[in-house]
Amino acid sequence: MNFKTALSSTSELIFIYKSGKTRKTEFIEVSYYGDDYLLAKTQGDIYYSLLDLDGDRIENDYKIVYRFFNGLLLTHSTNQKVIESADKISYRINYNVYSVLNFDMDTICPINVFHREESSDVISQEIPFQNLKPVEIRNYLNKPVLQFKEFIFSEIIGDRYILCCNLSLLKNSVALPFEELKNKKIWEAADIFNFDRPKNLIGTNNIITGKVLKEIETKLLQLIELNRKPITVSCNSDIDFSTFSWTKNDWWKMTITKFLGSKS
Repeated sequence: MNFKTALSSTSELIFIYKSGKTRKTEFIEVSYYGDDYLLAKTQGDIYYSLLDLDGDRIENDYKIVYRFFNGLLLTHSTNQKVIESADKISYRINYNVYSVLNFDMDTICPINVFHREESSDVISQEIPFQNLKPVEIRNYLNKPVLQFKEFIFSEIIGDRYILCCNLSLLKNSVALPFEELKNKKIWEAADIFNFDRPKNLIGTNNIITGKVLKEIETKLLQLIELNRKPITVSCNSDIDFSTFSWTKNDWWKMTITKFLGSKS
């Protein structure tokens, strides 16, 4: 971070650089965690914007919802798909897309996609959700589970997996306690390093979908344990390791003997 922040007399956030230059901003909040980016939010905005270390906006369409502990970012975006019926009438279907962005690698992995009825104008305004932030609702597998609007997601489990579900799949889901939600077949598990999917496709490539939480937990624990096992590499059995070892030792003995002999 190449500047400091301060509040002006009119409570505006300003950036102060080492050169003494100052700059007024529209932001009310700027967060830095040691990454190659900053998170900044303006008044009334529910999403964070990405800034570089000089405080300039990074030009992209990412709306940042949440920063995971390891620096990955949860993003929200919208998408549309045009479908033509048999009678040649075109229909536009709107989608919500939640993804995990790896800023350093410039990769993004969709983990939840669902249909929404609203028009694009309503989607862009987000009027009912001003100043909304992800709220921790539970601790599961020793990881926080958070809710942002209709989307529930966990912190990263086993360095690569995320539990998630979408309450829009259920009627009256807002009134359901977490213990009941656990038994609904709406849960998914995403592998955030799984990028084997076509681009511009409406959907995810999640490893587990449509399960109750206990089923996913069992499978994830198996995968995590499997990932912990050391990787063995096959070798050529024709190599004589004992000969190689003795030759190496003999070389060192000869070198040491020569060195000691030169001192006598």
